[in-house]
Amino acid sequence: MANKRPRIFAPAVFFALISLFAIQPPAQGASAGLTQVLSVASTNFSSPTNLIVGGDHVWVLSQSNKRIVKLDRFTGAVLGSTATMTDTPNKLAWDGTRLWVSFLSGGKIARVNQDLTFTVSGTVCTSPLFNDSVAAANGRVFVSCWNTSLLAELNPDTLAVAQSTAIGSMPFGLRANDSKVHVDTGNQVRIFTVGSLTTAPVVVNTGMPTNSAHQMTLDSDFFWMVGNNTGQTAKLGRLRLSDNSVTLYTVSTVTNAGFNPIASDGRFVYLPNTTENAFASFDITAGTWEVEVANTTPTGVATTPGEVWAILSGSVRKYSTNVQSVTWNPSNVSNTLAASPITPNVQATSSSSGAISYAVATAGTAQCTVNSSTGVVSAAAVGTCTIRAIAAATANASSGYTDVVFTFSAQAQTVTWSPSNTSVAVSSGSLTPDSLATSTGPGSITYSVQSAGGTGCQVNSATAVLTFTTAGTCLVRATAAAGGGFGAGITDVSFTFTLQSQTVTWAPTNTSALVSAATLTPNSLATRSKRNLPLFVLNNGARR
Repeated sequence: MANKRPRIFAPAVFFALISLFAIQPPAQGASAGLTQVLSVASTNFSSPTNLIVGGDHVWVLSQSNKRIVKLDRFTGAVLGSTATMTDTPNKLAWDGTRLWVSFLSGGKIARVNQDLTFTVSGTVCTSPLFNDSVAAANGRVFVSCWNTSLLAELNPDTLAVAQSTAIGSMPFGLRANDSKVHVDTGNQVRIFTVGSLTTAPVVVNTGMPTNSAHQMTLDSDFFWMVGNNTGQTAKLGRLRLSDNSVTLYTVSTVTNAGFNPIASDGRFVYLPNTTENAFASFDITAGTWEVEVANTTPTGVATTPGEVWAILSGSVRKYSTNVQSVTWNPSNVSNTLAASPITPNVQATSSSSGAISYAVATAGTAQCTVNSSTGVVSAAAVGTCTIRAIAAATANASSGYTDVVFTFSAQAQTVTWSPSNTSVAVSSGSLTPDSLATSTGPGSITYSVQSAGGTGCQVNSATAVLTFTTAGTCLVRATAAAGGGFGAGITDVSFTFTLQSQTVTWAPTNTSALVSAATLTPNSLATRSKRNLPLFVLNNGARR
């Protein structure tokens, strides 16, 4: 097969087709073509045993410390974890918006919200055991209880039992879709109708081994089961949803093979086999197998179209059969806040046919939101934010994404101040400008002295009224405060305080005398317009 990855074989593992067909020799087939995209280190978990993909996140059951860890599905970033739960979590289910958890003991169910808070129900399974299980679909949640052979539906808001029914046999677990609940009871599957659990179920004999710890998964076409009995080789059972026909496959040559939670993406079933230390894929169409990762300790697997998430040797790894490349290079990523909302001048494209959507990767200081369809970005404050363009997974390619940073800056604010009375005699002592400053933005305006210039100038910050004591020049600034997407604005005005001119009058009539008189006393003295200022008589420039 073209582009086939080198295969790593685990000699003890094989699949042989049985049931509707004659037994054939073990057949190795095409690999799922898994390419590792990222790995989340085991140090972020404590004995992880299960995981599930829900929305844009991956939820990992960290069993030893009794927590659920939330990962970003695109980057693998650890987004947080729940507080420690009282009982040990065991199995996971996703209803479309929320996570549901069953426990190894206690007989209760927990609802985990997006913010990692959780609520625990009252006792649902009155004789709890590790086989108690939970399933969810389209906002509905179901519980199976092993020791009491009970199937119950919970009210997702109150967590009270909404309806329940006897299963008729001890259940290993269950899976649900929009219309049916499939309960695995060992060598039978009981199929209940959603919304009418008390109606007698359809019972399908599967031929699967009994009294073994089964694992199961559900895709759009098949209900899958894997398990074994003491002294028997393990079996993979496939129940076709359209007609309830069953096909069995042998999946291990060893007895008592241990399988952890399995998953199907509709093309392959992924089987973590802890006994044989291998993570394998089963080609649904060809009925053949391939060891994807050998010499590891697989404890869980989950799928979403084009992606496979697995717990291997304590770390969480994301694999893809074909990662879409997303390109998005808008040039109008830097704008003023006043220009928000911004329509990117180019839309994102993908290397495959995955539908493009947009999401906020980081709201940032700009507190952005984005239209998921158009990519139009709205900001609430000056700053930056990161917007993600996502290509949805297809049947042949996993989802891809790219991030773009948008910057929103403050708009320039222009301040205008043009009083006409900027010069006044110092003797007046104060000056009230005949106009105040205005601004192109919403910022409140205040006034301050930038340079008093020895005048003793002071200004009222609100009214701009100036006081002064000495002649000279005073520089006053009008400032419009930043706000409403505008930066602060300023303008400066110079005010001049002058000495007032005075008039001196002196008109003696005896301005002529004989030289022999030797002296002349003017018959009148000079007068001045400002009586409080000194008067001097100069003779050839000398003060007298």
